[in-house]
Amino acid sequence: MKRIALRLSRRVRVGVCAAAATSTLAACAVPNDMVPTYPSRDALTVAPSEVIGHEVLTDVYALALRREGVLVEIAEPSGTTTDATDKVLAGTSDFTIGYSGQLLDDVEGADSSASADSPMSATEVYEQLEDSVPDTVSVGPAARGQDKPVVVVTEHTSTTMGVRTMSDLSGRCDELRLAVSPQTAHAPEVRSALRGYDCQFSDVVTDYPNPTEIREALRRGDVGAGIIYSSDPALFPPDMIRLDDDRNLIQAQTPVPVFTSGSLSEEDQEVLAKVSRKMSTKEMSKLNAAVESGRTHAIAAASGWLNDNGFESSLDAG
Repeated sequence: MKRIALRLSRRVRVGVCAAAATSTLAACAVPNDMVPTYPSRDALTVAPSEVIGHEVLTDVYALALRREGVLVEIAEPSGTTTDATDKVLAGTSDFTIGYSGQLLDDVEGADSSASADSPMSATEVYEQLEDSVPDTVSVGPAARGQDKPVVVVTEHTSTTMGVRTMSDLSGRCDELRLAVSPQTAHAPEVRSALRGYDCQFSDVVTDYPNPTEIREALRRGDVGAGIIYSSDPALFPPDMIRLDDDRNLIQAQTPVPVFTSGSLSEEDQEVLAKVSRKMSTKEMSKLNAAVESGRTHAIAAASGWLNDNGFESSLDAG
């Protein structure tokens, strides 16, 4: 099972606004100026996936380009994150967001479970990715944050056990039960990383279908540790402590723009760099929270984020 199995465990865009109340549905409507009214052969074709975190990130970068005057055509979200990057690699779309470790595996045909044997920092993964992509494809500046699996404990557990990193927990995992989604539990890179940290939990519970339920199980004391994606909103209450992967045994998953070589100018790529410099793990979490709550559509959340972070439309400014 490749890393994409992990990404499938994330919440997927399936009628996000459908469960909202009538008053909230209005917030889900997408303003006309965010959506292209007709396709163009000259447009930059953008491929978002149905994975919420990926969809909203792709929309942020695409709308930032549009605000600078790039003709952008955003397709309907479909498939997985790997499906989206495959479209750019195959030349059927021009732009999407990839995750550095996953994309490196896909390009090199490697198995990310080997990352525990040859750990790399996020910077090293990105540099290897730059060297590995085909000439027809380019990768833009990496975001500040990451979206990779992390082990999380409560603040109480962190304090009583004296653990802040995975190395602190090494050899002591048998004191804790682990809550994890079924897909993540069987992901080879997670299993390999836990072995690398000499971490064998007393029990692995896979009855929790989403990160919020894992968080609540931690709070109740039903389990002592959980595995959640680092940008998931469930991780950000102050009583949740993520243990630092201090030996880089879980491969970095940094969002990176992936685009057809020659499709973006240097000025366009500087727009991407400006977004990446601001896109921390916490900012990704805020975007995910807005969409997962059902309060807004991904593209509207992306537009709001750009407004809040100083990305004024050059057309408006003129």
